[in-house]
Amino acid sequence: MNRNKINQVNGTKMENIDQIIKIWLECNIKSHYFISEDYWRSNKESILNEYLPKSKTFTYKENNEIKGFISSMSNDLLNKKTCENSKHI
Repeated sequence: MNRNKINQVNGTKMENIDQIIKIWLECNIKSHYFISEDYWRSNKESILNEYLPKSKTFTYKENNEIKGFISSMSNDLLNKKTCENSKHI
């Protein structure tokens, strides 16, 4: 049985937010290696408390585990993350 699926998560009722933030942080550190890790770590709280609650976020799951996500505000694609093979797409 194929358990891959895309789920929409809205506002502050986001499930699995810890995994989304983990993916966001890991992917930004890997794909923006030329920017200090401290920069990304210092922005984690603003992403968590300001950006994600105002965004429409879709998660991609494989076997019930989040593997990536897409977030958008005002119908503009702002963030698409997956860390498969350390690539930012």
